[in-house]
Amino acid sequence: MKQYFISFFSFVLLAFLTVTVKAQETNPLLQAKEYFRQLDSICSADNGQLWGVKLNGPVMLVSPADRVIITNRQNKSNTLVEKEGVFIGRLPDNMGIANTATDWDGERWTMTMWNALSPDDDNSRNRLLVHESWHAIQQSAGIMSTMTQNTHLDLEDGNILMRLELMALSRALQAVDLQKIKSYTTDALFLRHYRQALFPNNNENEFERHEGMAEYTGYRLCGMSDPEIRKQLVTDLEAYAGKTALANSFAYITGPAYGFTLDRLTTGWIGKVRTGEALPGIAAETSGLTYPPDTLALHVAVSGIVEKYNAGVFVAATKEAF
Repeated sequence: MKQYFISFFSFVLLAFLTVTVKAQETNPLLQAKEYFRQLDSICSADNGQLWGVKLNGPVMLVSPADRVIITNRQNKSNTLVEKEGVFIGRLPDNMGIANTATDWDGERWTMTMWNALSPDDDNSRNRLLVHESWHAIQQSAGIMSTMTQNTHLDLEDGNILMRLELMALSRALQAVDLQKIKSYTTDALFLRHYRQALFPNNNENEFERHEGMAEYTGYRLCGMSDPEIRKQLVTDLEAYAGKTALANSFAYITGPAYGFTLDRLTTGWIGKVRTGEALPGIAAETSGLTYPPDTLALHVAVSGIVEKYNAGVFVAATKEAF
C-alpha cells in the first residue's frame, strides 16, 4: 500500500511539473530540496540575530492547481511521503492557498506557491521565502498580524499624499550626504503625519509593521548588498508612485524603504519595533523632528514640500485623474 502511495504522488508531481517546469529540465524534488537548502542556510546564518527569534521552521511549497505540496520536513501526523530528501503530500481541501504563514497539523508553517518562486533568481526567491518565514515567527518577535484598514489611500487626497511620501523616500535612499538623507526622510514624515491627521481612522503604521517588516527582512537576508537593495527599492518606489490604488500594497515598499533608511541613520531600531514603536515615530526621533501643532501649519509645510519637489503638475494631474 505504501509503495502505491509513493507512486501516486510521484505521478501527480510529474504531471504537475510537465506543465510548470518542463522548460527547466530539472527534477522538481531536487529543485525544491535546493530551495530549502538555501533558505535553511540563510536562516541558520542569521540565527535569530535580526529579530531575536530564529526563522527556521517547517516550509511547504504548494501547487495551486492540484494542491500537491513539497515540504522540508515530515508533518507531526507522519502522513507525508519522503522522496529525494524532501516530503510530498496533498494539502487538505479546507485550507487556503497563498504566500503566507498558516497553521497545519499542530505547527505554524511557511507556505509559498510553487509558481511564485523564480527558478532563475535566487535573490527574488529567497526574499519571498524569508518574507513568509518571518510571518511564521512574527508574533514571537512581538509583531501582531493585521489586515489593512487604509481605504483612504485609494482616495484622491490620501493617494496623492502617499505617492508624494514615496517620492521623498526614493530621494532619501538615493542620497549620500547624511543631512540630505535626514532632510528627505523628514519630508516623508511630514507627508505621512499630515495624511494621518486628515484620515485619523487608519492603521498605516500597524500594517507597515506587519507586511513592511516581513519585506524588509526578506531584503535584508536574501543575499543582496545594501547598494543593490537601495537601487531595487528606488525602482520599485517609482513604480508604486504611479499607482492610484495603494491601500493593500503600500507597506510592502514603505516598510523596507524606511528600514534601509533607518539602517543608515541609527542602530537598534528593530528592537524599538519589537516593543511596539512605529517606523515613522522611530525615524522622527532619529531625525530630531517635531511636528507643527495644528493641521493648518502642517498644510503649509506640505505645500512647501510639493514646491520643493516640483510636484505641482503631478498633483494637478492626479486630481484630474480621480
